Amino acid sequence: MVDLEVILAISVALCFGVIISLGVIIGSAPVFNQQDLTILVKEKIPMHDDKYLVIAEHDGIEEVFEVTDVTAMLIFDASDRYAYLKEGQTYNVRVGGWRSQFLSMYRDIYKIYGR
Repeated sequence: MVDLEVILAISVALCFGVIISLGVIIGSAPVFNQQDLTILVKEKIPMHDDKYLVIAEHDGIEEVFEVTDVTAMLIFDASDRYAYLKEGQTYNVRVGGWRSQFLSMYRDIYKIYGR
């Protein structure tokens, strides 16, 4: 018969494995689903800890994007990218990641062409 402590240890190890896997997937979100867009910046909203929100329009759709440091891609210039964007101006950008309302995640603007 399998000891209860062994079952508990295996369960805890599996839970940690799942949590670490989710962290890696979420942390590398901008690497996936990359897309080049032309956006019109409508509003900029500073948040906290080098995280900024940008409300922009592309292809007739209004969408909220975030501008953050992207550790998985070794990009650490969120404040500079955010400062470069001006309301009412149009930019060609590369975005990555996906929108998750449940996790409050937005696609990330991690490259501004012509900058």
